[in-house]
Amino acid sequence: MVPTKLRVAVIGAGAAGLCAARHIIASSGTFAPPVVFEASDRLGGTWIYTEEKEDAMGRIIHSSMYRDLSSNGKLRRSGPSRGMQTALVAGKSQPQCSTQSQPGKSQSTLMLSWSAPGRLLHSHSYRYPEPFANQSVVLVGAGPSGVDLALQLSSVAAQVVLSHKRQHVCGLPKDVIQMPPLLKVGQKTVVFTDGSKMPADVLILCTGYKYSFPFLDLAQLGLQETDYGMGPLYQHLLPPQHPSLFLIGVCQQICPFPHFHCQVLFALAVLSGRCSLPSVADMEAEVQKQLGLYLKNGGLARYFLKLKEQQWSYMDNLAHLAGFPPVPPAVQQIYEDTHASRLCNVSTYRSRNYRLLGPSAWELVQDWSENCIKTGDTK
Repeated sequence: MVPTKLRVAVIGAGAAGLCAARHIIASSGTFAPPVVFEASDRLGGTWIYTEEKEDAMGRIIHSSMYRDLSSNGKLRRSGPSRGMQTALVAGKSQPQCSTQSQPGKSQSTLMLSWSAPGRLLHSHSYRYPEPFANQSVVLVGAGPSGVDLALQLSSVAAQVVLSHKRQHVCGLPKDVIQMPPLLKVGQKTVVFTDGSKMPADVLILCTGYKYSFPFLDLAQLGLQETDYGMGPLYQHLLPPQHPSLFLIGVCQQICPFPHFHCQVLFALAVLSGRCSLPSVADMEAEVQKQLGLYLKNGGLARYFLKLKEQQWSYMDNLAHLAGFPPVPPAVQQIYEDTHASRLCNVSTYRSRNYRLLGPSAWELVQDWSENCIKTGDTK
């Protein structure tokens, strides 16, 4: 008798979902071709650019892509991969299963007095700078979106103010004014924590996102809402009481594509039996142990999923447990070099391009030509 292959459903056809589908197809000896459920009619998730705010069914578009996003990576156009027969289930004829990322709420209490004719929006709804020409714009938050929007809007807006609680952002145009966090807002006026006031025609919240999974019954899965989202999730991935469900990519401040790669390979190793899990009690205890250690070292519970520099040991541990090759050291080195360059100058760091020479070797090139200006090698 031919053994039955495992069937895996993938919810979401963004970067994480496509990574999962790819690895499932590559393991055709163990897994049947997956079915990918996607709420929209296109592949790519948040990487899809559209100027629409809602789809044909009235649902909020989940892409936050803006028109002028720039990258130092090559765009490769290709058709369907050989053997890529995965079904994409979307549209009105199928049940809609989707994750949702809601705009962050950290500044919501300050916005109660914001009124017309001032304009209020979240960076999720921003697409291009032209509608903000000759206006005074206040951006709340200096994460990637806040900084990107400051760079774009400075060329058209009458004034751009970046309000945040971080250290001074280096490399912004001179006409971008950096201010402390907001204290309160009024009619087209904002007040900062240092007592200063500034006019504002537009207030854009670059305050991040809160994930929700409306198709999951948390109590049935042995999960509950927490300060950092929901838990317990063993290895930030799976509910101990239901180890056939994996939530890929809920961690934050990570290098996303290698992260998805490692999480998916770990999940498939568990499903195939190549990686054995501890008991339910031991998995739950491990999550509490890790959270307790994080809090003891001064971390805040709401930031538990922000891995930052811990992401590399996390991915190495998944590779060790599941028996797949770890992420090459050069990937971490390039990521950290890019991060350091961004801290030095947010306007120019994207001009740095890299070429991998081996698992632990890379070179920094001025552009995609052969003009090499630096070499990194840890061999």
